Amino acid sequence: MADEEAEVMVEGLQEETDEQIVAGIQQRLNQVESLLKSGNVAGALNVALSDPPYSTKVQEIKDQNAQLVLKAITSIRETDIEGIISNLTQDQCDVLMKYLYRGWGMASSKNSQFCSQLLRWHAQLTEKAGLGCIVRAMAERRVV
Repeated sequence: MADEEAEVMVEGLQEETDEQIVAGIQQRLNQVESLLKSGNVAGALNVALSDPPYSTKVQEIKDQNAQLVLKAITSIRETDIEGIISNLTQDQCDVLMKYLYRGWGMASSKNSQFCSQLLRWHAQLTEKAGLGCIVRAMAERRVV
């Protein structure tokens, strides 16, 4: 009887399909663009950091979501970084740290301005969330 109950529980926990993940990314992209146009950069970052596509193995989908997060990050003025980071939860800080490292991995060596912008984010994020945030981002099995 216990095996049947466990089987029913597993069936109820179906992962999203890649098509559903892409649709969710597109929906968040539309929200982020709308929030950025209205000047709500903190809201745009919150939306961008929500629901990372952990369950997909398709790199293009992960890249698409990373571009979404990086778009939100690069739209925020340097003077606003500290205030925005101070309002993030620990989980959001961990996800953001993953995307900072992801951004460096995606950046070309010729784009030093982009890399330095990510470094400013990294410094502020580490100040708020501590070194544990870096460790969690690097040790986490679920990648963005």
